Amino acid sequence: MEMGHAAPLLVDLDGDGKRELLVGQFGEGRLRIYERTREAKAYDFGPVRYFEVGKHLGRVPTG
Repeated sequence: MEMGHAAPLLVDLDGDGKRELLVGQFGEGRLRIYERTREAKAYDFGPVRYFEVGKHLGRVPTG
């Protein structure tokens, strides 16, 4: 599997006790979030969504 410049992080973003997978996207700097679909010890993730700030996509610097 080609990972490129991805920077994955497991972190509990919503305070539910389950860590989501946060992955920075190199090209446009968008942050992908994969939410957990089961209990805290299982690593099953749902579909991707993007980190948003208000009505805007959250981005990190790229280049």
